[in-house]
Amino acid sequence: MPRISIAEVDNTLYSAVNTRDNIVFIPGTAIKGSYDEPILITNIRDFVDTFGNHAPANGSIRDGVISPWEYAYNLIDAGFSVLYRRIVPSSFATPVSGAIKRSITSGGDTTTKNTIIIKAKYPGSYANNIYYILDKDELKIFYCNGTTRTDKDKTNADHIIGLSNFSYETYRLVDENGNSLWTSVSADGKSGTISKASLITLCNKINTYFNNVEIELVPDSDSDNKIDSDEVAIIIPFTVYVKTVNGSDKALTCYEKLSSTNASDPTYNDIITYLEDDSNNIYEVLKDKYIYDVKFITSGGYTCSSLDSTSWKVSSKKIYNDMLDAAYTRSDCLAIFDIPFVATSDSEKMNLYRAFEDLKSGTKLSYAAAYAPWIYKLSPESNEYMWCPPSYVFLYTLAESIKRGSFTWQIPAGVNRGSVSNAVSAQYQIGETLMNKWQDTEYTSNSAINPIVNLRNYGYVIYGQRTLYAIDPNTRNWTSALREIGVRLVTIDIKKRIFDISLGLTFEGNNVHTWSEFCGQLTPFLENIKAHDGILHYEIIMDSNTNTTEQIARNTVKGIVRISPSRAAENFDITFELNNDVVYINDASETVVVSEI
Repeated sequence: MPRISIAEVDNTLYSAVNTRDNIVFIPGTAIKGSYDEPILITNIRDFVDTFGNHAPANGSIRDGVISPWEYAYNLIDAGFSVLYRRIVPSSFATPVSGAIKRSITSGGDTTTKNTIIIKAKYPGSYANNIYYILDKDELKIFYCNGTTRTDKDKTNADHIIGLSNFSYETYRLVDENGNSLWTSVSADGKSGTISKASLITLCNKINTYFNNVEIELVPDSDSDNKIDSDEVAIIIPFTVYVKTVNGSDKALTCYEKLSSTNASDPTYNDIITYLEDDSNNIYEVLKDKYIYDVKFITSGGYTCSSLDSTSWKVSSKKIYNDMLDAAYTRSDCLAIFDIPFVATSDSEKMNLYRAFEDLKSGTKLSYAAAYAPWIYKLSPESNEYMWCPPSYVFLYTLAESIKRGSFTWQIPAGVNRGSVSNAVSAQYQIGETLMNKWQDTEYTSNSAINPIVNLRNYGYVIYGQRTLYAIDPNTRNWTSALREIGVRLVTIDIKKRIFDISLGLTFEGNNVHTWSEFCGQLTPFLENIKAHDGILHYEIIMDSNTNTTEQIARNTVKGIVRISPSRAAENFDITFELNNDVVYINDASETVVVSEI
């Protein structure tokens, strides 16, 4: 197949358009929705329609910790798009089902059989309880997430009607002309009969995959495998009562709760076991850039269980390696690692920069970053304070910064863009000693952890902008611009734009017209980034020098895009002098004189 290859050469060893398409990959649980592929969600309504209006009861990492569902909801609400992958291990992958019983009268004999099978489209706790209510010409199918109800609860309509964790779908039991499908219904509404033809009509209308359930007509087990024309299903419900708004009672006919199996969502530990199984890699599909676009890859707050007590490294590396492999293979996104949410000793905190040391693989780690610690902050969706993983804190703060007019590469770090809103506590406090260790001020051969600090006079602030890329000063006497997240994000935005332009020009003539078109589309993009301090200079070379006769014969277009990225100010070396009549403030480039009056 045609291919697009973008090689990166790092010439920064010495020293875009405001992209709103920030797509974040988040794995997690949900009360409904597909579980075999990531789904791109761009707005809250689609997220709720696809994955439900609340998180599963056991969907959080632990009590008081934000769930991946809420993690995703808040980022979408803040302006990001989300690739949400619902995680359902194979042992939970059987959708729940239940049967509506019937009594069949045929030739004077009456037998009880299943008439209709109600199935959940997907597995999960949203179908822990399935009820159906029959109110004359309406069939309502209820499915619930939450505490398991007992048999006696089936007569209490408060457990079925009006609860926020119940949803239902309504099917009208009428034909195309609005006529009832019932052959007869008793005066009190407690029983009725429906013919075989009407049953088939009903099931033809609703035997389709909806968001949550499908309904299937169950034929007889006799030789013709169908309901005979003289067969009639006798439906016998019982009556429950609900309070209407004005306080009066209203009777509804209601069937008992349907039996179901495998009607629970996996717990946090179930998900961790699944993610750490070598046979499972939920990040593998992200490597295909022709199908998925993504800028940030997260674990949704799922982490390894702990740090090793002697080496201070993460106890399991599979989740992080899977994330890193996907980011590096694509080379146009950033993996954001979360450290374990555990009680951390002073030694572990001091040596946290070593947590991902075993993942070192040259430039590969420039596609990853890590923040710490976990932060206790307000979640907009629930309006409750929760422990939030550092990746969420970074992304939500970035989203808020972009809303205020910043660009993606102007990463949230420091007081102006890195202030964490609605944060009241941290898992532990970070001072100067930890910041120096984590940010490699002295130990430049180690990976860097970006601290979230309760900064005096400013509150909680993200105070770092390093990738995990580390270079040993004993073997190299230089560093790389790719140690900065801002630089990495600039390269990501530019490479995404190059890919999109190349995709649009594939199969065009390999000639000067196509080369000029490429340059013409990329130039304004780079100019905009330059105008907003993402890069200092750039150069695009795509001409007969890069595209020789031999290259053209191979159906290949070659070009070079050079950039000089802007670098962040991290260290201030200022001389302050106090004289009799003037104050001098000196830095490395100029002297500012402030006269006194």
